Amino acid sequence: MAIGAAELRKDSRSKPYRSRFEQTRSETRIGADDLRRLRRLSAVAGLMDTAFAIPFTRFRIGADSVLGLVPGIGDAAGALVSIYLINEARQLGIPNEKLARMLGNVGVDVVVGAVPLLGDVFDGYFKSNKRNVDLALDHFGLSRDDLRQAAMRGEQKE
Repeated sequence: MAIGAAELRKDSRSKPYRSRFEQTRSETRIGADDLRRLRRLSAVAGLMDTAFAIPFTRFRIGADSVLGLVPGIGDAAGALVSIYLINEARQLGIPNEKLARMLGNVGVDVVVGAVPLLGDVFDGYFKSNKRNVDLALDHFGLSRDDLRQAAMRGEQKE
């Protein structure tokens, strides 16, 4: 007698092996090394997108906005850091659909950021690296607050 797919799904002991890339968010487990990597990605994204506060405002800009003021070279340097973040996310096992969205965020940032003056203002508002880290955190069902709490727990143990 053949067993249907519905019966296989009901029986938890007969779950087929799924690679890390095929796992859904609820099935994805995160280890200490992955958590450290996510905290590092969040720190780099913060440096690139929100490192400096503009006095007397609540507005923050990052190294990406400052680098964008240098024609050509600045936008390329910012794009390289963004590609590094995406590569780290790929190594964490983020699905290809989310990686494509991350590349789209960087593409928009680079293309619009290359426009003189308008691109510099756009870089201040469109924080592609923060968006990309949020996509990676969403995959694991985490938030930035979860990363901060994990960092606090790690510091207390040491």
